[in-house]
Amino acid sequence: MSHNSKGFWSITTQKYSMKKRHYFLVAFLWLGLSKFALAQVTPPPPPPPKPVPPIVVTFTETKAQPVGGFNNFYRFIHQNLRYPDLAYNQGIEGRVYVKFVVEKDGSLSQFEVVKGLSSGCNEEAVRVLRTSPRWTPGTQAGRKIRSKFVIPVRFDIRR
Repeated sequence: MSHNSKGFWSITTQKYSMKKRHYFLVAFLWLGLSKFALAQVTPPPPPPPKPVPPIVVTFTETKAQPVGGFNNFYRFIHQNLRYPDLAYNQGIEGRVYVKFVVEKDGSLSQFEVVKGLSSGCNEEAVRVLRTSPRWTPGTQAGRKIRSKFVIPVRFDIRR
């Protein structure tokens, strides 16, 4: 019996080494391509930060006040306040307390009736305050700031 010069074991090891090379090549390509694929995926951008609302202060070093003082301010309210017909006919009297914000520029905003009456008195009180002249804003550490204020608006039939 004649044997091949390469022998059984050399042929078998050649087949296994070819398989090893094949597996090595497949593993190398798979790892390389998977890293390439991961490198192509970009994470989503972070969500934008939530806007921080401007701070509104209740107590300040220097309180906000109407230009010309409170006497002139209440005179303005008295002169411009129109008693609602329904409230007048029903004899409704009392005070409407309106909360608002004095802005840094002295304008008034964010009107809210804290305690009110009915029959159109609440709406009339807010209307008059919306038309009021500018205020001198409050200050904190020498800087103008936004500040809250509550004003009573009186509805009296005898006036």
